[in-house]
Amino acid sequence: MTHENLIQETGLRQNIGIVGICLSAVLLPFSVTGPGVALGDIARDIGSGPLASQWIINIYNFCFAALMFSAGVLASRMGRRPSLVAGLILFAIGSLICVFAPGMVVVLIGRGLQGVAAALILTAAVQYIAITLAGDKQRFVFAMLGSSFGAGLAIGPVLSGGLVDLAGWRSVFVLCASLALVAAVSVSVLPKEPAPVASKGDLLGTIVFTAALASVCGYFMVAADQGFVSLIPMLLLLSFFAAVWAFVAVEARAPFPIVDLSLFRNGTFLAVVLQPFTILTAFAAILVYMPTYFQSHFGLSVFDSGLALLPLTIPVFILPMLVNLISARLGRRWILSLSPFVMSIGLIGCAIAIYMGFIWLEVALLVTGIGIGMAFGVMDAAAATVVPVNKVEVATGMFNSARLVSETVGISVVGSVLLALLRVYYDPSVADSLAVGAVASSDILDNGLLLTWTWIFLGFAALGLLASFVLFRCIDDQVFEHE
Repeated sequence: MTHENLIQETGLRQNIGIVGICLSAVLLPFSVTGPGVALGDIARDIGSGPLASQWIINIYNFCFAALMFSAGVLASRMGRRPSLVAGLILFAIGSLICVFAPGMVVVLIGRGLQGVAAALILTAAVQYIAITLAGDKQRFVFAMLGSSFGAGLAIGPVLSGGLVDLAGWRSVFVLCASLALVAAVSVSVLPKEPAPVASKGDLLGTIVFTAALASVCGYFMVAADQGFVSLIPMLLLLSFFAAVWAFVAVEARAPFPIVDLSLFRNGTFLAVVLQPFTILTAFAAILVYMPTYFQSHFGLSVFDSGLALLPLTIPVFILPMLVNLISARLGRRWILSLSPFVMSIGLIGCAIAIYMGFIWLEVALLVTGIGIGMAFGVMDAAAATVVPVNKVEVATGMFNSARLVSETVGISVVGSVLLALLRVYYDPSVADSLAVGAVASSDILDNGLLLTWTWIFLGFAALGLLASFVLFRCIDDQVFEHE
């Protein structure tokens, strides 16, 4: 084989592999929004309440976020391509466990396994792109990655809703398993990267981080049922603060920390890492729980409630590639700070539109989606390129963990607040049914449901406006010039 043919073959294999990486990026958020739109059906089929049903989403995100750092170390040791293949096969196994699950416990085991696999898939994919690609091609592939995440979010509610109506909720996990196996075959042809580095792990840091995440999620989950200032929730909250303090202390002394505290001296990196706590906290929570609002308030089917989310999700699919084209001129500072501002305007519109009718709510969701989609085009690339190359592994691990922690906490908080507020306005049995979208609009009075969502929308809007100001003040476009 001539040198020219070898280069062409390598380029073809890389392109096929990148398609597999993008398919993986579709699969990971689809595994949140897909089951999310089917929570009511899953709860009714296996006889679980709203709190147990929330764990179908939370256990996936919890394992995803908690193991992100460890997965990054493992990927650097095994090699990114083998890690991608192994993660996708493991994801398929977890999906099949959900398909054949007889009850909630087995569903949660399968979802947890999916989350473990997802951590390995995402860290290996981001590291591979950051290490093997450079310049315009790297920016383009990162933008494709953002669009792929957006595609998974966009098609998740619609496709899953259609599958649930046609073949039941288990068909969603059949599709997840199929996509994972196809992606595994595709990424297996990626060209080899530089020799894997024997990165050192930080077992104690991982344990303390996991304890902190479990404590804060447990607090909101238990508080919704027992009260936010009851004994057990307060003990969980105290455990969270203690674990955070212990984590900082451990990382400051660890020889190979999973969080490089020195990176936080870079104000731009700190701002980029905190961005998901504004954008993704709101986005994930709305994607998971708005379908139940559409089902309860408007009496929509699972499929139709997925369609109703398209104004929110389509911009997240379309905008990343467009934003990538203008990011070099406009600068990431403007894009990252405008994103939560536009999102907040849309959320304020949602708080008003729920009293005006379905069409107005769809328009407000479109504005919200535009704000969120703006950030998706640059967040991943910003986190990977704002630090030196030798810090990419830990920086991407920190950013991806922030992404997943924000989603996990957002879903936990909104799920708990939603249920707690509904129980203020309705009898517990009615509130529990509303929380999983199991009551038709003709069976309830609207006021409590509308007021509950008004507070949720306005709370996220206030967070977005604050974040927009902070991001604009902290981000310095000049630090990206080393690209």
